[in-house]
Amino acid sequence: MVTDLKRTILYICPICGKMQKINIDIFSLSGKKKITYSCKCKNSHIRLEVGKNKSYMIYAPCAVCNEEHIFKIGAKIFWSAPQIVFGCPNVDFDIINAGDKTSMNKIFCDFNKSKEGIDFYGEYFYENPMLGDVLDVVDNMLKKKKIKCHCGECKISKSVFLDRVELVCGNCHTKKVYDAACIDDISFIKEENKKKEIIMGENKNGAKGRI
Repeated sequence: MVTDLKRTILYICPICGKMQKINIDIFSLSGKKKITYSCKCKNSHIRLEVGKNKSYMIYAPCAVCNEEHIFKIGAKIFWSAPQIVFGCPNVDFDIINAGDKTSMNKIFCDFNKSKEGIDFYGEYFYENPMLGDVLDVVDNMLKKKKIKCHCGECKISKSVFLDRVELVCGNCHTKKVYDAACIDDISFIKEENKKKEIIMGENKNGAKGRI
């Protein structure tokens, strides 16, 4: 018998890097087929859908591989288990934590006590120190919503590689790449940061096209 009618869900936004805490109760899904919860930065979200046979589908973005993953769980387990962990199928990384408020608050507090939270890219930074400088500026521009897409959407996802940072529009899939392989790349990203806004997919002449 399900006795705990409240759950706390934690996920890490792939854009701002902060852990989000969502408190729900069993009535949140009452009469609804799906509900969406957004990060405070408004650039990512998770979605819960009512599935078949008393199950739930959880759609969540991954802060490491930059893909959206789908997880299925029975309603009884979701509402009764002290702690549930959903991991990325591609790398060893926990995407979603869900459970009772006490357990989730501890995870949330431990995460925020860390100076930089979880260091997703520590190995990359060790091999390429310039990557951290480029990533810091890109994250700052995304946070200030300086980077937009020519299609009008601002749902931009980020992927980090050893020598570059890639941005992709979630609507039209236009891509923009910021290299992090030499000193000139750092100078370039700093100049980009001085601009009022950057339009992905727009060339120097103002014409539209994918970059």
